[in-house]
Amino acid sequence: MEQVKAYIQEGIFFTAVEQPTVVILDHLEELTLADGGYAAALQEKYKELEELELRLKGGKTAHELCRQAYYNYLEYPTEYNRTRLKELYENVPEHQRMFLGDMDSKDADYIRIIYHPEEKREV
Repeated sequence: MEQVKAYIQEGIFFTAVEQPTVVILDHLEELTLADGGYAAALQEKYKELEELELRLKGGKTAHELCRQAYYNYLEYPTEYNRTRLKELYENVPEHQRMFLGDMDSKDADYIRIIYHPEEKREV
């Protein structure tokens, strides 16, 4: 991960193309990268890589911890549990938060609980 950090600082590892960038694939091809329209923020992508490393080491990811906190809040809807859910939700890389819920609702219930606790849940 330290090497990835160094690549980020040197501009070798990036998620968005600010200007057309030529990449040479040794003995194979030269190609020009251009803006693809959508890119995850670099710091969020780094958080994703940290999550991958954590998973490989057998630890619980921010995604798993957040989902646990969500179920804990549903069972015990206290202010403490809501605050804990918010903290863990914000640790999940932003571009992966939509995978916390199901295919239709995405992370809408997390957002409702965390940022709009006065709204009641439709069941």
